Amino acid sequence: MNEHRYYPILKWKQGEHHALRELPKEIQAAISPIIDYPDMDWDFENNCYKKNLTQHLTNFGTNLKKAWKVESPVYLDVNKLDKHATDDSVHPLDTCIELANSEGRKIIPVYSPLYSEKYSDAVQRNTELGACLRIKAQALVDNEVDLNSLAESFWLEQDEVDILIDLGNIDDETWSYEVAISAFRNLASQGDAWRTVIIAASSYPETQAGIPNDQLYEVPRLEWNIWQKVYSEHEFRIQPSFGDYSIGVETEDVNGSDQPDPRKMNAAASIRYSTDHNWLFSKGRSARDYGWDQTKELCQRLVAATGKYKGKDFSWGDKYIYLRAEGDISSGNATTWRKVGNNHHITLVVDQLSKLS
Repeated sequence: MNEHRYYPILKWKQGEHHALRELPKEIQAAISPIIDYPDMDWDFENNCYKKNLTQHLTNFGTNLKKAWKVESPVYLDVNKLDKHATDDSVHPLDTCIELANSEGRKIIPVYSPLYSEKYSDAVQRNTELGACLRIKAQALVDNEVDLNSLAESFWLEQDEVDILIDLGNIDDETWSYEVAISAFRNLASQGDAWRTVIIAASSYPETQAGIPNDQLYEVPRLEWNIWQKVYSEHEFRIQPSFGDYSIGVETEDVNGSDQPDPRKMNAAASIRYSTDHNWLFSKGRSARDYGWDQTKELCQRLVAATGKYKGKDFSWGDKYIYLRAEGDISSGNATTWRKVGNNHHITLVVDQLSKLS
């Protein structure tokens, strides 16, 4: 695969897969999404899941077909659904791959040594296209993982295996770089024939609570800086590919009742954007109290930011921001603006990587 291919880790929610739908084929051809399938939403009033597992998965194949228009496979991690697997012969991974294949779409399963035995068994049943090993960076630093033994457990050779070095959420560039370079060095010592090696992290804010209202606010994209530093090292025969969590963060698997209660949340309306080096926020007031009409002013502030806004022709998301600033399109909702932000960010990263070729 192209060493400058982009590997965004995306939650499989409407804002994310609708963002993929709006990407032109030439952008999709330069990325390989790593789908992180979320758990079912919890119904806090009735103290149960809103859907059962079958209902939660039933549209995966059709949604993937609508979202993914190119021939290359996507990666799939269903660890957050593993706890719902009750049949030893049919795992959520099996179900998702069957649904995807029925729509002509191909899946590479993602596995971590932290996952269950039943998850491992499901991966073994679905390695026609190889597998991706998702490894915590610190585990590689501490020499806790034998990658070759893991690959052999799935009867795979190195050139059939992708390695995802996952730093998770980060906020310290110097420390995270040291972890990343050490993890990559230890990985390289275990072989250099891996199909792809991806370094992924997220410096996206885990909460917008500290982001000021009514102004543009920037946060450094540390994951981009770290990847560039590792990529520029010349001691390795293999080169890392870039991954991130798009406009999101790593989230841990929790029991349904431990999910954030939306009744207690009062998020602000905000436009999430990215520039070559920073995350950029145009944040307003409480969406519950002030509504989403305020997005017009938020978009106007962003469009007026010379040297930051990429222009209405850069991506579908940028066009939506421009039209909203002009008042020519609806205010949308939280899902709409996740779609806009993801679509812009994926396009931005592909553009950045293309300039390194």
